[in-house]
Amino acid sequence: MSAQPEQADVVQRALSSAGIPPERFGPARLTQLDDGERALYRWILASFARSSPPPIYELCDHASELGLQIEETLDLFAKLDLVHHDPASGEILVAYPFSARPRGHSVLINNTHRVEAMCAIDALGIAPMLQQPVEITSHDPHSGTEIWVRLDPGEGAWWEPPSAVVLAGSSSCDGPSYRGCCDVLNYFETEASANSYLAAHSELTGFPIAIPEAIEAGRTVFADLLKGAERCRLRSTATNSNASSATSKPNSSRCCRPTSTRTSTCPARSTSRSRRSTARQPRRSTATGR
Repeated sequence: MSAQPEQADVVQRALSSAGIPPERFGPARLTQLDDGERALYRWILASFARSSPPPIYELCDHASELGLQIEETLDLFAKLDLVHHDPASGEILVAYPFSARPRGHSVLINNTHRVEAMCAIDALGIAPMLQQPVEITSHDPHSGTEIWVRLDPGEGAWWEPPSAVVLAGSSSCDGPSYRGCCDVLNYFETEASANSYLAAHSELTGFPIAIPEAIEAGRTVFADLLKGAERCRLRSTATNSNASSATSKPNSSRCCRPTSTRTSTCPARSTSRSRRSTARQPRRSTATGR
């Protein structure tokens, strides 16, 4: 079911305000990639979805198997604002909707493992991308109030507090999203809180949108990036992946850079922050567009 005309208009205005153009809506993200580049991009997303960024050596090996030069391919991904990496280590830092660093938007996938989303809308895009339920924990940056959202592609959405909204906007429409809009796209406990935040930050532009509209925005941007066998494989390996990752930190790995002889030691990644049990009863629900 698609969004209603009035909701669709709000969603389009929200995404435009955030500087997210139609060429980054869903499968349109893939049109400027060849088959090998598309396969590597989806593999990176799948690695994040299983709870962590891909180790550097695995990234290099997989690119080589696909006949790709890793540095050239990562430069292309960055140019298209799909994936961004640390030029010194090669580590993937951003693969929208995922972040390798804490961003304040913790997403529990299918009640098995947590990932970090780049922003509020990205967090809401993970469920339609994976076709799996998620629970999101975030905080209002103005008041500090916790915001909780559960989104299930097959059943609907619930959130607390009932008055919660998402601020859609940007500090700049130039450059990659992580520099211009990701820091702005946050959850707020009320529309008044979001407007107060805007008033206190004159460098920002935007407007608050309701949670159902934010859900539709996430679906618009991220649905159908992973399909068929890849989604099935993610479902079947999620629990096993969580069992191995929950008990140990990732080891430092040697940076493999096929077009250069330089190597370095990647910094160890921090483990995800512990969260409280999600066995809580949602208080509000709505049907979600699909």
